[in-house]
Amino acid sequence: MKLRNAAVFLLVTVFMFPVFAEKKGVKIQSTIKEGKYNETDILTASKLPYLPIPGTKEDYVIYQSIGKVSNIVIGRFSGGEKEIIFLSDDNGDGKVKTGSIYYPDLKKFKTIAQPNIEYPAERFKKLKLDVINGVQGEVTPNREGSDFIKKSVDKRSDLVMKVRTKNGFRVFVNDADDSNIHRAIFYYSNNRKSGGGADLAFKVEYNNVGNQMVSPIINFCVYCKDSEDPVAFEAVDDLSKYTAKFLGE
Repeated sequence: MKLRNAAVFLLVTVFMFPVFAEKKGVKIQSTIKEGKYNETDILTASKLPYLPIPGTKEDYVIYQSIGKVSNIVIGRFSGGEKEIIFLSDDNGDGKVKTGSIYYPDLKKFKTIAQPNIEYPAERFKKLKLDVINGVQGEVTPNREGSDFIKKSVDKRSDLVMKVRTKNGFRVFVNDADDSNIHRAIFYYSNNRKSGGGADLAFKVEYNNVGNQMVSPIINFCVYCKDSEDPVAFEAVDDLSKYTAKFLGE
């Protein structure tokens, strides 16, 4: 097996992310007014009031898939009435079973009567892919999606480190101003051979805005753990194939 510049070959089996450091004298700034998103906690409609509310006019989106449950959450705060849309597939067939809208200013819920019609399987899948690919249009995910990962994998730079795990890869993108700080980490692993599902996690700790470090509203736009969602498996396999090719496997 050949290892090229800036590529590191290690065996890592634990699904976790290290604690991020801060630049000397510069702290990570947050624009969240209230609320929090815990990516490992399966989302339900009842948890929408506790999700992040930006103090600025910023939208966000979440793709979470744990086991058979796959969720899309769309936070709209950039214009008009503020709302958080929740779409959920609880049995892994790719169809939306439940849908709700929470209005933070009114502190009220609305049930989407026919979520599978308003959000048919094709649209639901496209929303997932847009988040994975960092495509901003109908939704506003972090831009650090699959294309960003592939471009990072291509780089021969000390700012990017590629790590081989048991069933996949981890890619670290370090800060251009301080190569000791991980600005983002991406993890993807197909665990079918060992009886598991797809692991896919994109974490962006912060973005450099001028001389400031500003956290996105949602650090984990994509978080899949032991997912049975075919969309997650396809993304994992595509990224793994691309990364393996770079490492000469």
